[in-house]
Amino acid sequence: MNAFASRNNARFATMIVTHSTQLNPDPAIRKQTHDALGVEDLFYMERRLAALGKREGFLVVPLAPELQKRADAGKIYFHGYPNLHIGWGHWNEDGHRAAGEILAAQVCAQLQAAPKLPALAALR
Repeated sequence: MNAFASRNNARFATMIVTHSTQLNPDPAIRKQTHDALGVEDLFYMERRLAALGKREGFLVVPLAPELQKRADAGKIYFHGYPNLHIGWGHWNEDGHRAAGEILAAQVCAQLQAAPKLPALAALR
């Protein structure tokens, strides 16, 4: 996808959505999942995709590390709903808002730092 975007004078970027366990504000819940999976940490996928993006030259926005910090600091559940299962499932309103803030900041920073692409008019 990155090569296709580059061939067409565009930039490719990807974001990594989160699993509810990664963002649970209760460290004990996160540790249970960590131990059950037998993984080094719950951000393996984020590290792998970030390394791929760095190697191939495209932006990767891993949301989980920053969202976990916010969840811990404010004891916020970014997944689930009070009338169902809070802390599990899809992003809720807070999850969508926080993810959008992080994504917008990362994309804007990337666009300001990267060389400008030719204007569409210049391509015609």
